Amino acid sequence: MSLWLSTGGAAAGQDTNPAVEDLHAAVRILEEIHPNPFTRIPKARFDETADALARELPALSAQAAALRIAALVALIGDGHTTLGLGAPVFASDTTFPIRIDRFVDGLYVTAVRPDDHALLGARVIRINGTPSEDVWQRLATV
Repeated sequence: MSLWLSTGGAAAGQDTNPAVEDLHAAVRILEEIHPNPFTRIPKARFDETADALARELPALSAQAAALRIAALVALIGDGHTTLGLGAPVFASDTTFPIRIDRFVDGLYVTAVRPDDHALLGARVIRINGTPSEDVWQRLATV
């Protein structure tokens, strides 16, 4: 099951944060279409986490808010339920033309454009100064 964050937000004139509206929409849709979303996380814990997130969202950037909502959806923990993140929050020109996969001994570049063939098989040590394993663990929550 995939949900897509629309970033549509509140209607003009409403005194509501767009990210909070997106959060409420994601939770509502999740509960409406998922056959049993609370088998791996108790509903009360999910609701508490969503309520805490709603209080934090107004202070976050659109990108940070989208990632935090995606992390909330990932708490369902079934591997089939995700929140798709795309335009306009994450424009397609912000992706990288490589694929990185995790192996027992680290992260490696497993696919590249033809012009970047020299990168194929390279071990990824850091991403923007952060150890690659730390980045991987953070992404695993989304």
